[in-house]
Amino acid sequence: PKVETSYLSSGDYRQLLLGGTIRLNVSVSGSRTLGEPVEKEYYPILNETDGTEKEIRNNAELGFNYSHNLWAGGDLAIAGIHRASSLNNTQTQKTLVSKTQVYTKTDPQETVLSVTENQRGRNWSFQAGTEVSLNTLRNIISYQSNGNAIPLPSANVTVSEQRVEASGVGTWHPLSFFGIEAGARYEASKLIQTGDTSLKKNLSFLKPHALLTFDIKSNDEIRVLYERQVGQLNFNNYVSSVQLSSAQVTGGNPNLLPYSQWRTELLWEHHFQSGSLVLTARQDSISNVVDRVALKSSAGLFDASGNIKSGKRQEFIASANLPLDWLTLNGVTVRGSWLTRFSHVIDPTTGMQRPINNEAPYEASFNLTEDLPSIHSRWGATYTHEVDGSMYKFNDIRRNDMPEQIDAFFEYKPKPQWLVRLFAENITNRPIDRMKSPFPRTRSNSTQLYIEHEKENPGQRVGLNVQYNFGE
Repeated sequence: PKVETSYLSSGDYRQLLLGGTIRLNVSVSGSRTLGEPVEKEYYPILNETDGTEKEIRNNAELGFNYSHNLWAGGDLAIAGIHRASSLNNTQTQKTLVSKTQVYTKTDPQETVLSVTENQRGRNWSFQAGTEVSLNTLRNIISYQSNGNAIPLPSANVTVSEQRVEASGVGTWHPLSFFGIEAGARYEASKLIQTGDTSLKKNLSFLKPHALLTFDIKSNDEIRVLYERQVGQLNFNNYVSSVQLSSAQVTGGNPNLLPYSQWRTELLWEHHFQSGSLVLTARQDSISNVVDRVALKSSAGLFDASGNIKSGKRQEFIASANLPLDWLTLNGVTVRGSWLTRFSHVIDPTTGMQRPINNEAPYEASFNLTEDLPSIHSRWGATYTHEVDGSMYKFNDIRRNDMPEQIDAFFEYKPKPQWLVRLFAENITNRPIDRMKSPFPRTRSNSTQLYIEHEKENPGQRVGLNVQYNFGE
């Protein structure tokens, strides 16, 4: 069983200032979770493991945005945001002969400041901008078994990144049916890690971008995109973590690099009546794929995030937005999307081709809403289904079979300033099937021991939100 309590408070303020508009926003949130997982083994011997999981999370965010018209066709925007979080997590596991305990304290922070200038002409526009950010993560983890400390790589460390990005992109419509968008971003960053592992690293990337738009008919548009994308660093991959309930010990990898990829995309958008249909085909050629690797340390081999050279990905997406007014169902709208994904990398453990870790082969979502203006209300329901991708560690294979989920809501707006929203999530309450296939050594030189299935019931959630806007 697991019990969770959470809180959320947010505010937003707008004001005219020096000929422009400033917007301030603040939010604080947090949660308290207490769980008592029990695991029973029936083969090869009867064994029971009792445990506790206590987690306290707190989050705070403060942001501002200032916009000002400069001259005819030009404007300036300055934005800043600061996010800070804290996590305290304690896990224990007890059997008749052993006791294991893990304590983790994590404090990530992010500060971003950006300046953007826009200029527009009759058939062209240009945008230039600069963004500066500072990200930090402090992590402390203690892992003990029967009172003895178990060493982990990069367990007690502080990771920081100083990053600056400059960008420029322009659009031009030389013909009424043809448009060009082209530009580039240049990103430079400095990564510093102190504590158990010391590291300094400088990174830089040029990210060009080109987009062609063709209006074939009044209802049809084709877009062709070619650009380079670079992933953002996830500091959680630089530090170790332990999850006792799922027997996952992950090592921190200080040598991790962000992936980069060249994306080619072809999109067709068709408008009919008041709805639309969008079909997208996408090809990604990826360098420094972030996947799973075996990390060597003084305490042995650990599973970790790591780079595994190159990979390929193809995605095919269909999405539709269909109001049903033509069926005399006024105010009813159906939206849906479907994504099919294929990916290919060479497994660093076996040398064989397989999909990229944790990439779902398909995702589906369908949404139904109805507006009820006569009673100032709106209701809707959403169906989602995602087949989770497999995780290929050096010594096991894991997969989560995610069930279909249905969510619903009802909104009531008695006055323009007020919004009352009642919602229910995961109404069907079907369990998640977590599969694990361990190997005694590595997957390349041993055979699979068994297949373990673990059922997890995520539970249902019902809530009520009340919102009041002072500015209306």
